[in-house]
Amino acid sequence: MDYGLLTIGIALLLVSFLVSVKKQTWLLAGFNEKNIKNKS
Repeated sequence: MDYGLLTIGIALLLVSFLVSVKKQTWLLAGFNEKNIKNKS
């Protein structure tokens, strides 16, 4: 009956998931920018 712990665990999972998605998109954007700079 620890709904507080359950909600905290779900919140942490959501935060870590969002952070990983943001990091992936940021890395892909930086990689693409580097490629474009190297081509020009």
